[in-house]
Amino acid sequence: MASFIDNLDNKISSFGRSMLNKGKDVTDSVRLSAAIKESEEKQAEVYRRIGEYVFENYGESEDSQLQAWRSEILEIRAQAQQYRDQLNRLKNTVNCPNCGAAVPADSAFCSACGTKIEKQVQNVPGPQSGAVCPNCGALMEEGAAFCTSCGTRIQRSEPVAEMPKEEPAVCPNCGSEIKPGQMFCIKCGSKIG
Repeated sequence: MASFIDNLDNKISSFGRSMLNKGKDVTDSVRLSAAIKESEEKQAEVYRRIGEYVFENYGESEDSQLQAWRSEILEIRAQAQQYRDQLNRLKNTVNCPNCGAAVPADSAFCSACGTKIEKQVQNVPGPQSGAVCPNCGALMEEGAAFCTSCGTRIQRSEPVAEMPKEEPAVCPNCGSEIKPGQMFCIKCGSKIG
């Protein structure tokens, strides 16, 4: 009987040591996996900064691949800004010029960073008199040096295309007027185009 108990005690001790080692292995595995993920995230951040640096400093070079990537980034920025503008109109908000947080349009200060919010009067040219950006097609103020939608520099050597005169677009669902660049009807929410 004593040998049975000793044998059982040895098996329990061995099992305990085995479980302890497996637990340590799992803990080490989780720690190493987290370290790998953190290293990969740091690497991705460095790649992002390299890309941003190249975009800002060499984006207008004659390298065709850089030009293609630059155009893609400008299109994505313009589309994202259109979505932000539409969302702000729907929510009656504006973006803080300092931190970018969405704040109610009638706010005097940003609730996120405290920056004073200047009331912006929009002088968007009408469809009959305005010019359009040659890169993204957004409406622009006459004589603008940069497109406010995509950031394209407007060179005076290339003429700015005049906006063609056309009937205002209407929502196919409810018939409300659709402004240029609008992706959704602000009356009924239907997707446009």
